[in-house]
Amino acid sequence: PWAATHLGDVTGKLLSAERLDKSRTENLAWDHALIPENFADKLTRADLNSLDFVDRWISRQRIAIFEIRQQVSAVPASSADEERLGIRKGAPILQAIETYLSTGNQVLGIFLSHYRPGRIE
Repeated sequence: PWAATHLGDVTGKLLSAERLDKSRTENLAWDHALIPENFADKLTRADLNSLDFVDRWISRQRIAIFEIRQQVSAVPASSADEERLGIRKGAPILQAIETYLSTGNQVLGIFLSHYRPGRIE
């Protein structure tokens, strides 16, 4: 449901990718990216696994970001958060949704991130 709200009228195939951000002892956050196929066709597996993914994505795809919309909120942990971060379902966590737009409000990509409480400053 979060994707439909932010994707607008995007049609066609989407790249859907997830990444887990870890410290040596625990999972700190997890990210879910949705990128229209025409803005993801040059990405490699190494790009997807990179901590500087957004910079690599912009460079490899040669896209120009006109605007980034960010929505940050406290939300109850979902089953996915419980599984990936080891947080009790329903406990409060920080969620960020970033929508990258080109001129004309064309959606280039959407990124959902969930953060383990007390670990990200």
